[in-house]
Amino acid sequence: MKAVSQSTVPVPVTGILSFSTKMRRARGIAITILSVALLLSLGSPLPTGAQGLVNLSIDDLDTGGYPDMEVLVTVRDANGVPIPDLTADNFELIEDGKVSFRPAEVTAQVNPDAAISAMLVIDVSGSMRGKPIEEAKRAASAFIDKLNAADRAAIIAFSDEVDLDNLTEGKEIGFTTDKNALRNVVDQLDTRIGWDTPLYDAVYKGLTVTSKEPTGKRVVIVMTDGRDERDNAQGTPVPNKGSRFAPDDPINEATRQGLPVFTIGVGGKIDSSYLFRLAERTGGQYQETPNAEEMTALFQNVLDLVKQQYHLAYTTGLEEDNSYHDLMVRVHTPQGNAFDDVKFWLGSDAVPTALVVSGALPDPTGESSGIGGTASLPSIIPEPTAEGIVEKIKGQIEDKPGLAAAIGGGVLLLIILIVVLLVILLRGRKAKQAAMEASQFEEPYVPESAMSPGVGGGVPPPFAREADITGVPRPSAAGPHPSAATEDGTVVGWGEPAPGGWPQVSPAGGEMRQPASPFGSPPASAPLEGTRVIERAPKHLAMLVNKIRPDQKYDLKGIMNVGRAPDNQIVVDHPTISRHHGWIKEDEGEFMVFDIGSANGTFVNDERIEAPHHLQNGDVVRFGEVEFVFTKVF
Repeated sequence: MKAVSQSTVPVPVTGILSFSTKMRRARGIAITILSVALLLSLGSPLPTGAQGLVNLSIDDLDTGGYPDMEVLVTVRDANGVPIPDLTADNFELIEDGKVSFRPAEVTAQVNPDAAISAMLVIDVSGSMRGKPIEEAKRAASAFIDKLNAADRAAIIAFSDEVDLDNLTEGKEIGFTTDKNALRNVVDQLDTRIGWDTPLYDAVYKGLTVTSKEPTGKRVVIVMTDGRDERDNAQGTPVPNKGSRFAPDDPINEATRQGLPVFTIGVGGKIDSSYLFRLAERTGGQYQETPNAEEMTALFQNVLDLVKQQYHLAYTTGLEEDNSYHDLMVRVHTPQGNAFDDVKFWLGSDAVPTALVVSGALPDPTGESSGIGGTASLPSIIPEPTAEGIVEKIKGQIEDKPGLAAAIGGGVLLLIILIVVLLVILLRGRKAKQAAMEASQFEEPYVPESAMSPGVGGGVPPPFAREADITGVPRPSAAGPHPSAATEDGTVVGWGEPAPGGWPQVSPAGGEMRQPASPFGSPPASAPLEGTRVIERAPKHLAMLVNKIRPDQKYDLKGIMNVGRAPDNQIVVDHPTISRHHGWIKEDEGEFMVFDIGSANGTFVNDERIEAPHHLQNGDVVRFGEVEFVFTKVF
């Protein structure tokens, strides 16, 4: 026999879940799923501008030769590297969202005034000592000289250990346009020579710092002999032990940030395998050079590539109506499609607000950095036209069919979930109405204090029995009254109220007579029309009342099964209750409780029962650790 654990804390019994609880849970689940669907379908709005595998930005727009127009654009791949060899067949122009046409002429060009952000990662470990570091210094100085006033550059010189969280003074400098500050760091590189070569850490740090620059023309250039290593106690280099990061970590980070890495092999013993893989996987190029002159040429090639733009010439069909217009440029390439658009002013009147180039980097001089006669995005943009919005959405769907399919699937899922939620709510409403209708016919409870002390005792008075119990209205003082048949077959009616009072029925079922009623004359009542007659309450009635939650009651009639399983008449959802725990049986007005082999037992007044036990009014019945009070109504 198992004993009930005394350390278990009693938990309130849930019993059969109420209708409202079930509905709250169902609504909660449906709303949660609906919220997730909303987040999936609406959390990532349609992107503006270009994105994904191809990126297009409008850098400048010239309206000075109206109606002949010129626009400068940059088209980059997923790694941020400009895509070469595009022609007029790759571009599409749309004015005010209505007319689509190809540019008359497309020319690739290098724009020296286009602003870039360049990170130099320079190896100053022991293997770079001597001529390699001197060549690297000369090439880096030449690179700085070629930067224009708007270009930003940074330097990370690495050896021994890389501080991934902070810039090391004298060896590193963050992005700046101050060329003198950059040169000061370069000039001291030969004094910063160390031993170990944490190449992977240095490249990773360079990528992290560069990723905080504005998206666009960003590049990382690495100068090293390509070996990540540290010296052991005997001074012998140990390959791939100089960094905390693994070789693929910088490659993965560059891919994630969309940053190209150009690698330059320097020194007498170059390990080109990793440098080649790093450049190839990130969209950059690997080049090897023995002297500063060739290295300077390589830097120039990198600058030219990053600053490459396309010049698009076309003839506009728009009128000079002194108002704003919209130009959308779309590009179609084997890698993917992209677009960007710009608002501009056309007309002889002065432009009402200052204009800013859409998608271009700010010009610190306050002057246009592109072709003359610029007119582009105003600081206050008028509301776009409906046609422009439709055209933009259409372009986004065509350029990104996968994203469009995902959004469409999310919207479809949202619609399905809304339908499911409505079905749940409608069913719940019907069930609630049914439950409310059923509750109107529950048998009322009549306390013993309301009983009439008439003949036989314990018999309800006429008004309580007829009006309070059966639901039949009390008879009026002047109206007809019910009648009853006597043993000899004669019908004795109540008729008019007699001086002696109102009639009562003998317990033996004899003829009806009219003893004095202690209640006096009955009050008038509503007419009988539309009255619903409900079955009389049973002669014997008892209840189980949850001791902790008195509002949880169970009427006892016939045989009532008690247990945790849903097929019981009394369902008690508690871990100490067996699936089929016990019975309560009514027999001629007496109630007995049975235990049917439960694990934790059945108790009456804290005594465990092994055989059927008669219950008395007020007994505490405990199933497992859930207590009820047995109450006899009458």
